[in-house]
Amino acid sequence: MINKAETDLPTLIRNNLACWDIPKSARIDLLTISENATFRVTFGDETRIIRVYRPSYHQNDEILSELLWLQAIEQSGIVTVPHLFTSRSGQLFVEAGIFRLACFSFIRGQEPQADKALVRRFFELGKISAKLHRQSMNWVRPERFIRKHWTYETMIGPNAIWGDWRKAENLRPADREILEHCDKTLEFFSSTFPKDKAHYGLIHGDLRLANLLIDGKNLAAIDFDDCGFSWFGLDLANALSFIEDNPFVPSYINAWLEGYGEVMPVNREMADMIVHLIMMRRLQLTAWLETHNQTPTAKKLRKTFLQGTVELARTYLERVTPLAGRSGQRL
Repeated sequence: MINKAETDLPTLIRNNLACWDIPKSARIDLLTISENATFRVTFGDETRIIRVYRPSYHQNDEILSELLWLQAIEQSGIVTVPHLFTSRSGQLFVEAGIFRLACFSFIRGQEPQADKALVRRFFELGKISAKLHRQSMNWVRPERFIRKHWTYETMIGPNAIWGDWRKAENLRPADREILEHCDKTLEFFSSTFPKDKAHYGLIHGDLRLANLLIDGKNLAAIDFDDCGFSWFGLDLANALSFIEDNPFVPSYINAWLEGYGEVMPVNREMADMIVHLIMMRRLQLTAWLETHNQTPTAKKLRKTFLQGTVELARTYLERVTPLAGRSGQRL
């Protein structure tokens, strides 16, 4: 993650505002800091969003690919997404030393809250996800289009992109045994998931509540920084990030699948993957909180999140172990 303490990011941004014809006197406010740092830039009656990409997380071609897809989605009109402002020289992002910066429109709205009323939003989110998946299936990607693949190996394997959950602090031996059993079970089931065009393709990759904005009846999707290739059902699992143990989760899942089904077919294989993908995402987030322990999210959740993961893993194993037995796999 970007260490704000070691880098004067507002000054970095201010020194590059002219790239988008933004006055140097603009007000710059930090909104979030995670993999990247996101700032709100205000000048006159206008507001923009500038993202500072974390050095070494994405290659330039990966950032370019993300932004090209975002532009294609905006041009299609299927989903409300931020507009990307190109620089004065026509570049999609600006390089400033080891940093890369991109400038987006500001979308008004509020982050949804995880309550019963969210069921209706999950229905809408299912439709949005299906529209994005349909677009990505039919879109002719440009040459040199490169994005990460989100699979067992890259999400929760020993060399996972966001870190290794096995290195979590304060993991008791009994709990470690549960999580290791869970990990092996996920490794087995994910190896059986189909990777054909009907099940696996380009997805948003992080459609959690923090990346959704409600403004009246409109639901917008932001932050495509983790878009990549994976099973389409992972967008549902990711939508449940940090709320996997919420009592309304079954209703959220049903609503998402119903909304999705209005746009794209929900086949049996996709529906069967969901329980596994939710658990895989939870383990991925457990690792992320350990490797990003200085972020506001980690500071807020880290103390109780690990034990919650263990409890979810126990419930998951009780549910799926008989399924593995019927497949002839001994877990």
